[in-house]
Amino acid sequence: MLGMNGISLPETFQTLLPWLSYQEVEFTGFSYLPSDYKQGVMVLVLLLVVVVWLPNTQQIVQRLQPSRLWAISLGSIATLCLISLNRVSEFLYFQF
Repeated sequence: MLGMNGISLPETFQTLLPWLSYQEVEFTGFSYLPSDYKQGVMVLVLLLVVVVWLPNTQQIVQRLQPSRLWAISLGSIATLCLISLNRVSEFLYFQF
């Protein structure tokens, strides 16, 4: 896991990657990856392949060709959203 407080990996990876502890990588007991390190490495490799080969959002938007149909459909959705703003709705957790 990568966040504002550093990088954290499951404890099972500590035996496989001991040199990362010197790079201030923490090994904690979270279970986002399989407990077996071989399966965890396979998941990480699969996710890396997905990240490298699939297009990112900028590439998807670059291929997007707006048309009149897109403009009409988005305009009608926006109009319906604006019209429905005047409805009274109860707070989501009111009955709890």
